Amino acid sequence: VILAIATEVMNAKDIRLSGMAGDEVALLRYALLGITVTEFFLIKIIRDQVLAATNPKAEALPPEKRFWFELPKFMAASFITLFLCAAISLYGFVLFILSGNTTDYYIFAAMSLMAFVIYFPKYKHWEEAMTAKLSQPSQKPRLSSHQT
Repeated sequence: VILAIATEVMNAKDIRLSGMAGDEVALLRYALLGITVTEFFLIKIIRDQVLAATNPKAEALPPEKRFWFELPKFMAASFITLFLCAAISLYGFVLFILSGNTTDYYIFAAMSLMAFVIYFPKYKHWEEAMTAKLSQPSQKPRLSSHQT
């Protein structure tokens, strides 16, 4: 919302950064579109990797104690998702500043909103994922043959 307001204020006051040729802006636009499409796939991959990380110490704990080891992973995954989704809108703002074309900003803002709708976790998803994670039986540490 802040970037949309800034875009409209800058557009109304005709504030532009000049110096980039139209061909360079077009090339940057396509590069940022490519990065945006890549981010749509990366968000899921990175989030899944963060959530799949295991802590051997936590695996041996009962569920009520394991919760405190799992919660930071869910929060980190949410923050990463938030930043990657918001970055897409920022790409559009940069393009607007360079080209003066408000359409650039609004296209990227719409893609950012779409990423938020698709990827940002709802409370129900968090609850289901945490319940599933905590319902897995505790893994008691095994003694290796060297420790017997």
